[in-house]
Amino acid sequence: MKDRVTIVIPFKNTGNTDELLITLRSIEKNAKFNYQIVIIGDAPEWLNKESITVINPDIVPAEVNPKAFNVINKMRFATENDIIDNEILMTYDDIVFLNPVKKSDISEAVALGMIPEDPNHPWNGSAAWVNVMNNTIAALKRNKMSMYNYETHLPRLFAKDKLAQLFAKFGFKKRAYMIPTLYFNEYAKKMRRLDKTPKNTKIGLYADGDFEKRTEDFKTHLFLNWSENQWTPELKEYLFSIFPEKSRFEI
Repeated sequence: MKDRVTIVIPFKNTGNTDELLITLRSIEKNAKFNYQIVIIGDAPEWLNKESITVINPDIVPAEVNPKAFNVINKMRFATENDIIDNEILMTYDDIVFLNPVKKSDISEAVALGMIPEDPNHPWNGSAAWVNVMNNTIAALKRNKMSMYNYETHLPRLFAKDKLAQLFAKFGFKKRAYMIPTLYFNEYAKKMRRLDKTPKNTKIGLYADGDFEKRTEDFKTHLFLNWSENQWTPELKEYLFSIFPEKSRFEI
């Protein structure tokens, strides 16, 4: 459909579906643009399939870095599926739309800054994540591309045809790459650093005490995400107080 965005959520049900439930409630309340939602992966039992599309492709788990390839293969599948619109907003079940989000809010390329030149830079991530980032850096250098780090864990807007071209060019089969960092270094004509104006783009909860420090920012910032160890009872209770009403995506 013209001018509609498909919000794609690659999802694997590991038993905790409250994050997805809250995320869907937040999208219904705060996404102020024309969209449909497609979940690629598992469908929780509470999901209303009359209001949301669920596609669960038969993807064989990769032997190396299965978590990264699970997302990669689901996004590749999205580029090949006719139900997906020409614009894809890729997001996750742990990214909440805190306040009204316009199309312009998701249309710019947002980076953390330049990738450090030091090959021994101490990345803050799992060994598997660091491996994928190193693969990505090597690909950027081989292809003499710009070297911005787009791993912001924000919703990212992709052109469906360009994303398909990216998969064709880089393969994403033997090696896992960071999709946003390759995509925007390949296609973005300009970018904004996450810490530059406007500074109300995102709240990240990654360490103990972050929730208490950032509570006031929930009123002003567009997006919220958190690390697995910060999905605490306190955060969960707070988010359910913000989004208490069922969305149309729930039975």
